[in-house]
Amino acid sequence: MSLLDDVSIVVTPNGYKAGELYAVKPNNGDADMDVTRATAATRVDENGLVNYAEVIGSELVTNGDFATDSNWTKGTGWSIENGYAESTALNTRSIYQNIGNAVVGKKYKITYTILETNGGNFKLVYGGVNGTIRNSIGTYSEIITATSSSDSNVYFDALNVMIGKIDNISVKEVTRDNVPRIDYTGGGCPHILAEPQRTNIVTYSETYGSGTFFIGTSGSTIDNTTNISPSGDANATQLTSTGAGKLQSGGLGLTQNTDYVLSFYAKNVDATLVNSRVLGLGGSGGTNLTSVDYTSQLSTTEWTRITHTFNTGTNTTIYVYLSSSLNSGGTIQLWGAQLEEGSYATSYIPTSGSTVTRNQDIFTRDGIGSLINSTEGVLFVEMAALQTTNTNTEYLVMSDGGYANNSIMFQLRSGANQLAVWGYSGSVYQIAEIITLTDITDFNKIAIKWKVNDFEVFINGSSVYSSGTYTAPTGLDRIEFSRNGSSLFFGKVKQLQVYTTALSDDQIRQITQ
Repeated sequence: MSLLDDVSIVVTPNGYKAGELYAVKPNNGDADMDVTRATAATRVDENGLVNYAEVIGSELVTNGDFATDSNWTKGTGWSIENGYAESTALNTRSIYQNIGNAVVGKKYKITYTILETNGGNFKLVYGGVNGTIRNSIGTYSEIITATSSSDSNVYFDALNVMIGKIDNISVKEVTRDNVPRIDYTGGGCPHILAEPQRTNIVTYSETYGSGTFFIGTSGSTIDNTTNISPSGDANATQLTSTGAGKLQSGGLGLTQNTDYVLSFYAKNVDATLVNSRVLGLGGSGGTNLTSVDYTSQLSTTEWTRITHTFNTGTNTTIYVYLSSSLNSGGTIQLWGAQLEEGSYATSYIPTSGSTVTRNQDIFTRDGIGSLINSTEGVLFVEMAALQTTNTNTEYLVMSDGGYANNSIMFQLRSGANQLAVWGYSGSVYQIAEIITLTDITDFNKIAIKWKVNDFEVFINGSSVYSSGTYTAPTGLDRIEFSRNGSSLFFGKVKQLQVYTTALSDDQIRQITQ
């Protein structure tokens, strides 16, 4: 008998189809069984560096493909013909359209194509936010968070005596509601990624140089135009030192005595020494809060994410250096800077003129009681925590809607590499066991088997806990990456399965090895 005969729920996040996350149960030709189906679109870069799912709203722009000479207000030098808009302006002018007021705090996905340029700059503006300045042919996409609702127009600006052609302007509202993000980093199979709310304090995460968040000092040259970044766009920064060149932020007013983490992507060209550091300035001068020589981490062919954590202490002003030292004549490439409050780095949050906050991930699926046998079964999860010690408030739960009524739960603990397993039946807890793993940040295969007077936990092919006294729950009808909407689980889930029978020990060893 195949194990698939007894499996009722399978979540193996391999991708999206028709706007939904699909997890295939290969049984009787049924390719529709999943727990976390939700309308979604994806932005997954082919290098696996920018990975999230989005719920995309309707198109706000009319005639964005310029099929007709209508709907747009054309500034001096702008014209519409042959299915594109063209600028021959001798100074800054815009083509714009009234698409309705943006909502402050909401996110909007903006895409457009630059067909031709003479080397000047294009910039799209909406909701009080200046988009990234572009000056190369290509199709571009970015997400902005509106900071103003006072202007209902979306503007496409031609800057610096710009002569060029544009097409396919699109603006759509972006939300994310109970939609799992799929992470393709790290090789192997993709996995669901659940992270806490974080804000990227870097306001220009992909554009560096004069007037942006990171400024080149004397003795450096910066090229923002021709290098391919991990996103696949020609927007990586190439930094060359001609002496004591540095790429640094201005003074930042961060919260005192608080953990922050700096991360960015880097690739070597010919540097033999390159450092990054964070400098704190208090009442008595500057102190290195962290300094990293990352030369040995870089290759000339692959991008590497550099990460280091620091505590601000009593410092009132912070300076952040992506390159605090670079050998004279040495060249590196940089992209995707992120500075966030927290003790570990989360996935990259793009910015283009303002800070951007990514909300915490919340996943639930209820109304699936027909797929769960409360009397007996197996709950199997292959998962990894984001850090070795956690908060004691991170749960993955199968329940009847009240975690302390009838439930089976995993809990990430504050003790190093500790996982707790809980079981409630009729509002009485049956099981409360803490298990120490070798490394909870590695993917571990964990299975709970339950039936009357038989409760057992298997991890990576071995039985690690069992009890001969157990009352089975009733009414299990949902799976949540939380505990009744709070105490959210933050981690990685490669696969999740529910079986409707209590499998044999040999069968459970088979799925957990």
